[in-house]
Amino acid sequence: MESQLYKLKETINILENELNKYKLFYFRNNNINNSGQSNEESHIIELVDSKKLIKSLTNENNILKNKIKLQDKYLEEYKSNYKRVQEQIVQVQQQFEIQNENFSIISDQHHNLENDKLYHLKTILELKTVVHQLTEEKVKMDREKDLLESKLSSFTKSIESKDLELKKYLKLMDNLKNDVISLENDKNDLIKEIESNTNQLKKYFE
Repeated sequence: MESQLYKLKETINILENELNKYKLFYFRNNNINNSGQSNEESHIIELVDSKKLIKSLTNENNILKNKIKLQDKYLEEYKSNYKRVQEQIVQVQQQFEIQNENFSIISDQHHNLENDKLYHLKTILELKTVVHQLTEEKVKMDREKDLLESKLSSFTKSIESKDLELKKYLKLMDNLKNDVISLENDKNDLIKEIESNTNQLKKYFE
């Protein structure tokens, strides 16, 4: 648009120069007519043509000036619109940078969440493996526990049986002990009796 306006202004300058030339020619011819009448008719024709040309050039010059004014108006509007568009472009660029930064942040967060997700999935798999192993160990320990309880029950019964036998033997030992004591007492009594009889016999034979 500025190049077109420049061309119009150049054209106006050219037309104004031509107009000034014809005005000068007109005044010169007018002076010549005042000094002599030899070529009066031809000069009149030239003057009429010059006036017409001057008028035409003046009209064309005015039209071009109006066009320039209109072009200046359009240029100002264009500059204003261009400035507004540039400001909007700057705002859009700023918004884009903000959104791009937000996207980078969200992308990083998404990446971190994916890493956390993978870590948690790995942890879950490890925990499942541990749970499976612990379950197998529990089953094994339950079996061993049942076996031990069975052995313990059998051992307890055996102990109870042995305990009964022990009580019987203890009772028998008590009875035997009592018998031994009784026999010992009887023996002592018998010894005393023998000693008494012996003493009596000694006295008798003395």
